[in-house]
Amino acid sequence: MWKRLALLLVAATPILPLACGSSDATDDSDDGGGRGGNAGRGNGGKGGANVGGRGIDDSGGEAGEEALGGMAGDDGLGGAASGSGGSGAVGVGGHGGSGATSGGAVGGTGTGGTGGTSGTGTGGAGGTSGYAGKAGASGSSGSGGMSGAGGSSCGDAGQACCTTGNACTGISTCLNSTACSCVANLFGRYLLRTDGYLLYESDPSSTAQTAVLDAATGLPLGGVTAASEGAFHGCAVVGAAKTAWCWRSTSSNGNSAGQLGNGTMDSSGPVFRATQVLTAANQPLTNVVGIAYSAAFNGYHPNTCAVTSDGKLYCWGDLSYLVNGGSPVNSAYAVQITTDGVNPFSNVLQVSVNDVVACALVQGSTAKEVWCWGSNGYGQLATGDTLLRRYPTKVLGLTSPTKVTTGGYGFYGTTCAIDGGNVRCWGDNEAGSVGDGTNNTPILAPKIVTLMGGITPVSDVVDINGTGTYKNTCALNGSHLALCWGSRFQSYPATYPASNIAVLGAVDNDGVRYVTGDGQYHIAPINGTAVTRTPNCGLLQ
Repeated sequence: MWKRLALLLVAATPILPLACGSSDATDDSDDGGGRGGNAGRGNGGKGGANVGGRGIDDSGGEAGEEALGGMAGDDGLGGAASGSGGSGAVGVGGHGGSGATSGGAVGGTGTGGTGGTSGTGTGGAGGTSGYAGKAGASGSSGSGGMSGAGGSSCGDAGQACCTTGNACTGISTCLNSTACSCVANLFGRYLLRTDGYLLYESDPSSTAQTAVLDAATGLPLGGVTAASEGAFHGCAVVGAAKTAWCWRSTSSNGNSAGQLGNGTMDSSGPVFRATQVLTAANQPLTNVVGIAYSAAFNGYHPNTCAVTSDGKLYCWGDLSYLVNGGSPVNSAYAVQITTDGVNPFSNVLQVSVNDVVACALVQGSTAKEVWCWGSNGYGQLATGDTLLRRYPTKVLGLTSPTKVTTGGYGFYGTTCAIDGGNVRCWGDNEAGSVGDGTNNTPILAPKIVTLMGGITPVSDVVDINGTGTYKNTCALNGSHLALCWGSRFQSYPATYPASNIAVLGAVDNDGVRYVTGDGQYHIAPINGTAVTRTPNCGLLQ
């Protein structure tokens, strides 16, 4: 009698609605599967016992006879493996039983209930805690049973994005509406996680994913919102504190020109240990909202710049062409860029630098503008000549720019900008780096990048990266495809053989780095097979 009363109480408990996450629910029922009803709504039996014990019928109850058909078995309560729900016979069809709630001493793998064999059976909900239950099967006729969810099958890193509620859980974000990932962005070889930590992704054959650490605490540098990669150093913005931090990367010789901006200048020291950028002794650079996009990471790139919230620009390291007209000067502190040696350069939104040229996206009075300065031997400044400019000079021929990149090695540079969804480039074009299908050089004014034939412009561009040492560039479009051109590609854009690109990273002499919509990181050589790596979304050392 007591056993029958307990069964009635459990059967009256409502089944929780399906969700992306999981909940803890356990029960110690030791009933085995029972019989289905003789006619009408016969109840299906219970699932297996708490630690794998079998009842009379682990299949979850016999089918109901004709009329309405037997109901499915209820949840397998706490078993090491649950019983399946009973199948309805004919007529309306049974509802699929729910999967196991994996409680008990040893949580098992819940099995979703089978859908009704006739009519509109509804599949089981799947296990709701412990290991995920397997999906319930669909009904074989009528409307078909709905598949059981099988526990948490969406929302976590590496899983599909959920279609209802929060698309992803924890620190994950949904990439290209495809999968949940901990990747927020790529900057050169640096992968920024959604929790604000930064990983340096080593090139093959190494598989290292090295966390950038706070030099003072030895803990991972947190709160990062953007980063920049130089040849032997890296820098980042810590968004909450609005400060800039820099570190040596692959070589201890990453501060020989003051690239760390911390007031020191030396040729040795620990790598991936970040310190704050200063404007003077014990005076941190504050209100930082952006860091320079750098494209010369395979060459000599001994400087970095940062944008502050009031639109000012500060740079440090080798500033020979950024502040001194080409005469050698290094600065271990951040120096403000001016328009004439006195008045601050203002309204800056984004900046890109290499060793001898800087270009900035600026908010003008009516529209965004691009201003460049430094070496101009191959027309990198788009001034119509090859004369050096000591101070920022406005680039003519752009209508609505949204991002600018400048790169190259030494004085052989090429500059490109996204302009109204198109791309325009100028400067050294000996290797087809301007993307107009020719090798005519120099190009002294912005020229629109076109597909083969020189008629159809590249369009729907949402991001652009590249112009490294050998001046390669890739543009990411709204269809998640990359179109690339330059010395390692060809003199006109062609689609790179990868699809579903969510984030475009470094484009350099050796290949292209990107993250696809499934959250995987790829290091793809210009010619050859790409290496795929699962980003470290777990604890950092």
